[in-house]
Amino acid sequence: MIRALFLSVSLLAAFLYGTPANSADITVLPKSIGGLSVIEITGTLEFSDGDKFANVATTYNSALVVFSSDGGNLLAALRIGQLIRLRHFITLVPDGARCASACAIAWLGSEKRFMQPTARIGFHAASTIENGIAIESDAGNALVGAYLSRLGLSDSAIFYIAQAHPNEIKWMTK
Repeated sequence: MIRALFLSVSLLAAFLYGTPANSADITVLPKSIGGLSVIEITGTLEFSDGDKFANVATTYNSALVVFSSDGGNLLAALRIGQLIRLRHFITLVPDGARCASACAIAWLGSEKRFMQPTARIGFHAASTIENGIAIESDAGNALVGAYLSRLGLSDSAIFYIAQAHPNEIKWMTK
């Protein structure tokens, strides 16, 4: 039974999140801000980035996580967001940066999240890629909904986050 469950989860992950490309850059900047270590995440999130972030995050008691990414792997984003919440890290999308799709899901993990005036944060429904076309994923949306609910987001916020089609982005406004 455990083997069948593992196989099912593995197949779901492969189906939902495609094949790996170049993973995101996850770096600790040499200079702190206000006593906080700064962890920067840039580029496309891949499945392995959840573990990569975990290895970095566990060495810090407090941190500011700065995002600049157009998204990527949903499972990595959920893991990163959960670790951000667990460690009580702060998140930021700086001026001129975009944080969309899976990146925005990870950014939401913080209890204290910030976006600078010219930052852009965008959401859409979870998807899989079939024959080069984004298809909405019921399983992915269920995972996102459960995660957002655990974060304490309202039903209307969850609806806002998941309402855009996978080929569209709903940009957050201040």
